[in-house]
Amino acid sequence: MWLQATFAMSWFWHPEALFGCAQGVIRTRVGYTGGTKLNPTYHNMGDHTETVDIDFDPSVVSYEQMLKLFWKHHDPSTRAKRQYMSAIFFHDEAQEALAKKTMEEVRKI
Repeated sequence: MWLQATFAMSWFWHPEALFGCAQGVIRTRVGYTGGTKLNPTYHNMGDHTETVDIDFDPSVVSYEQMLKLFWKHHDPSTRAKRQYMSAIFFHDEAQEALAKKTMEEVRKI
């Protein structure tokens, strides 16, 4: 069974390549997440953020390892514009807890 992870890290092309090359990743898709506009497009995305959606095999790579890759390449300066902000969109309570835990760990560094 595959699991899903969704990250925003500025433009979606770099994270798609970054995660697409990671061992255990089955598929990546780019798109727009977190906004209210129906059917956003590149030229009319409204309040959405560019994201990469990742399907991965948890027997090969864990969600925590995916988060480590996210934090290693995270750029906090991307908050200035919603389209390119850095964010973690979790899919369940376990992902939310792990994302918050790793965020606190990164903040301590």
